[in-house]
Amino acid sequence: MPAPSTGNSEYVELFNANAYDIDLTDWQIDDSEGGSSPYTIPAGTNIAAGGFLLVERSFGFNNDGDAVRLFTPDGDLRDSHSYVAAASGIPWSRAGDGAAAWTNKYPRTPGQSNRPAVLTLSGHLYQGAPPDVSQGIGGHYIGLYGGDDSNNPTQWLANAPTQFDGAYSLTYDTAQALYRYYTLRPAPLPGYEYTAAASLHGIVPSRDRIRFGGLPGGSYSGNDFWMSAQPTATPTATPLPDHFVVINEILPAPREVDFDGSGEASAEDEYIELFNSLDRDVDLGGWLLDDAPDGSRSFRLPPGTTITARGFLLFFRADTGIALNNDGDSVRLLTPDGGIEADRFDYDSARSDIPWSRSVDGAGEWVESYPASPGGPNLPPSPTMTPTPSPFPTPPPPGFTTTKECTPRPREPDPNGNREANPEHESNQMDKPRHAPTTPVA
Repeated sequence: MPAPSTGNSEYVELFNANAYDIDLTDWQIDDSEGGSSPYTIPAGTNIAAGGFLLVERSFGFNNDGDAVRLFTPDGDLRDSHSYVAAASGIPWSRAGDGAAAWTNKYPRTPGQSNRPAVLTLSGHLYQGAPPDVSQGIGGHYIGLYGGDDSNNPTQWLANAPTQFDGAYSLTYDTAQALYRYYTLRPAPLPGYEYTAAASLHGIVPSRDRIRFGGLPGGSYSGNDFWMSAQPTATPTATPLPDHFVVINEILPAPREVDFDGSGEASAEDEYIELFNSLDRDVDLGGWLLDDAPDGSRSFRLPPGTTITARGFLLFFRADTGIALNNDGDSVRLLTPDGGIEADRFDYDSARSDIPWSRSVDGAGEWVESYPASPGGPNLPPSPTMTPTPSPFPTPPPPGFTTTKECTPRPREPDPNGNREANPEHESNQMDKPRHAPTTPVA
């Protein structure tokens, strides 16, 4: 540890990778050639097999680059590591006990195994300003970001939703993404501004963030934020893009079809489908799905929920708990604070197993004539073939027997030779093409 935080000492940790103890009497720890005087390890100092030895003192290491060297009593160089810079409170560590590679992205673990930290960070998001903790802001979320620059946390890593009292808790294994610094920051809230931040274990560089560097694995509470309403009569909400994620298809009245593949057709087959009109992925973590106001309880999309560019996202009633009324209701997509309707569709009736769909994905009027397509493109029903009228009769197929002559009202002629003209003389003469088979006519 070349650059300890205020109140702490420099330290060097040694590790014995052997299966036996080693006597370190008169071994020396030194910095670069020509630097500070070397430190001699006292007589009788042993390091156990597979164990650690921690030496805490002022070695005179330089923060802008130096070296750490380990010598045997007779002056042989046994090990060394050179570094180019050291940040406050951030150690240089082997990436695993005894490993060849070094990193400055592991937490402080003096006298213990080197490993990435698993951090549990918790606190509250309050309304107002400190020390007021009487009212929490629920239904919002706190983001965790990573970065190697202490002033620029560039990579979003995870979200933690706030409960009704503003409490939140987030657990993250830094092995998933190693950075020198991890920063907590509340998401922007329309109509509110950041007021303050406070932490028992981190650094507060600004009112909207708490930064941690070299923090050992463990649970760290007391990471609190405050946000207050902007001093304007009517807060101006951040406008959404003209083309955004929209409600694309809904099914309020399932009956005979098992749409969710559960093995049984039921009310749980109701669904809401979203479509992303943008040419980029959109993170919908924390957004809300809801029906008409005062209806079902709104459903908050889990952190990390992403809808791909020009893609679909499907939610069944079993997932959301939203029950759509068959005799009319609303479906709404709301911003995380619930204050802006990103999209809304109202209907006054629903037919069994027939969805309401946009005539064009992401646009167009709503229709009730399209077939169900949960999670896929909205397409009109297949066309039905219609006969084309013709002024000419349809010719018979080859070899077919046709009518040639008939006598519907016999009067004067006596065709059957019974010496009397009467209705018994009606006749029908058929014409059969040569070589065609004869089919009896009933």
